[in-house]
Amino acid sequence: MNALAKTVGWIMPDPAEEYLDLFDEVHALSTRISQASERLSEVASRLLQDEDNALIAAQEGVPSQADLIKMINDYKTAKAKLPMYWSRIAERLRNAMDAKRPENAGRPGRLIPDEPDTWDPGPIPRR
Repeated sequence: MNALAKTVGWIMPDPAEEYLDLFDEVHALSTRISQASERLSEVASRLLQDEDNALIAAQEGVPSQADLIKMINDYKTAKAKLPMYWSRIAERLRNAMDAKRPENAGRPGRLIPDEPDTWDPGPIPRR
């Protein structure tokens, strides 16, 4: 903690906390993009069966083009920052967080503590 932070009583997040917050943000954005994709797929499927039904589905939460572009750009930006944040963490902590490595962020099926029902396929092999 720097001297100014001690003097005014600020609590500054450590590098591991900052990294984990960003990792979770990437996961959340990935989930939202996946949900949007599923929703669009549902509308397309309904369109083949009944145009009116597809229209109703489209009015119930399909993201706009601008929303989808923003989600993807936010995802790309956050994911690009992960390696830099990861490198700030002490090696002993990085070794304890193998499942949270930058290359695992945003992958479907990763076990996230706040989502106990999420399937975990196991560790991703390193290159």
